[in-house]
Amino acid sequence: MENKKIGIATVYTGYNYGSALQAYATKEILNRMGYTAELLKLRGSLLPGRDVRLKKLLTIAARSLLHKGGTKNLQNYSTSIRKALSAETKDKCDAFTAEILQPKIVSYSALKKTAHSDAYTAFVCGSDQIWNAAVFYVDPFYYLQFAPVEKRIAFAPSFGRETIPDYNKKKIAKYVSQIPYKSVREASGADIVRELSGDTADVLLDPTLVLSAPEWTEKLNLHTSHEEKYLFAYFLDAPSERAVQAVLAISKKYGLQVIGLPYTFDNLPWKDAVVSAGPREFVAYVKNASFVCTDSFHGTAFCLNYKVPFYTFERNYGNASKQSARIESILNLVELPERYEPQNTANALNISFETANTILSYEREKSKQYLQTCLGQPQQTKITVLK
Repeated sequence: MENKKIGIATVYTGYNYGSALQAYATKEILNRMGYTAELLKLRGSLLPGRDVRLKKLLTIAARSLLHKGGTKNLQNYSTSIRKALSAETKDKCDAFTAEILQPKIVSYSALKKTAHSDAYTAFVCGSDQIWNAAVFYVDPFYYLQFAPVEKRIAFAPSFGRETIPDYNKKKIAKYVSQIPYKSVREASGADIVRELSGDTADVLLDPTLVLSAPEWTEKLNLHTSHEEKYLFAYFLDAPSERAVQAVLAISKKYGLQVIGLPYTFDNLPWKDAVVSAGPREFVAYVKNASFVCTDSFHGTAFCLNYKVPFYTFERNYGNASKQSARIESILNLVELPERYEPQNTANALNISFETANTILSYEREKSKQYLQTCLGQPQQTKITVLK
């Protein structure tokens, strides 16, 4: 195999730590397999640091007017791209993109032409919610429609929810059916693939979990903090009252400073400090925390990787539909379902990661074997079936 270049179509923009880190992890996993992985970005975003293309925006606006409740969808999309972040946080995220992710910016037409040449061995779509089932623009880019069918590989993408709205079923069914190598991030996603296409899909870890804690520490050059112990509060939306009460109770009981990240919300006196961070700093804050409270899938994932005690809460989406399936799926997989929406936080630090670590070790090798099979490589890893 002379050419060993692989293109990756995934979400990494939006100043979202999880998106950026899963994109990096996918690149690193493929590079370690002997390929040259390239993160692809379509040209034409109207906003720096985000993927807001004109066609995408117009389609969302038009469909919002045609569908019942569509204006709510448009409002949620607008809110998501206007969330308050510090200038320093944006600068650190932009630096991570430029220096670490190094995306290749291409036009769709040029990419389609290149994809049908010998320039790339294969194309990978995933992970994160690139197949978000409720969006008003089903982006063909994230289903690898630009590439020859035989070069398309889905690597743990997420639908973000357990069902697909009727208005997207036909198109998503068509796109998914045209990907020969199928995997998803949640068991509910495998059910959706089976319903839409009749095909089976492997359920794999998010790429951020395929890389182990020591690998993240080495690649991001992280250090152990010897400063004051803290509770890391990482919420993507204003936290629920239950989450706030948990932060207050745990921080008081164990004498922990509360460090908040990333968004700024009004009238939240429970934070002792709000910090700026890029993806690298985000991982460091999780790694060095005494406890984490979050509503984030990737916040949860890095707690599992670094064996940091945590509670994960239902995200306060407001008008948007809930997307808890992905968090419940990973916590059920590692046999820590009680860490989601806890009813009582009195025993917050009473957690064992022994079983979770065994399961994650198995699942990491499963993910690597999946890619080896898709890419026609001989099996380089052996996995022992869990009892």
